[in-house]
Amino acid sequence: MRTIRLLLVSALCGAFIYNCSSPDDKAFQNVKKENSISAYEAFLKIYPTSKYANEAKDSIRVFQKRRGFALSGTYTCEQCPIYKAIKFIDKNTVIITGPPELGSLFKVKPYKYIIDDGLITVITDPEEFNLSFRIKNQNILVGMGLTKGTYTKTK
Repeated sequence: MRTIRLLLVSALCGAFIYNCSSPDDKAFQNVKKENSISAYEAFLKIYPTSKYANEAKDSIRVFQKRRGFALSGTYTCEQCPIYKAIKFIDKNTVIITGPPELGSLFKVKPYKYIIDDGLITVITDPEEFNLSFRIKNQNILVGMGLTKGTYTKTK
């Protein structure tokens, strides 16, 4: 009889906890099943103050720091006055292009870049003019300082 009561209490408690869980509990479980940067980013956009927010941010950082993580393709920014496009060649080389009217004043050549904690730093000549971008997701980079603007993946 005691075992039956324990099972009944356990079942009722489990049903109560399951039905009364918050929306972010179920959403985060689904995000963990999908296990992708875009899923974690979408979760943070909807539930920025969730009790799972730090775990989601940590998961994004892990994805970005994994060995071999590299951006690829070209990101362009129409509204940016100087730096119009950034093309990722491999996991540490990038080519940045400016507007045609700058002509020979703008060097189009390969530069090295590093990714650290969701930030891209392009190491230029001289180094005091390094360029910075925040990785919003796989298709959008947000330029900071001289590169201020939104860069969208085109290729």
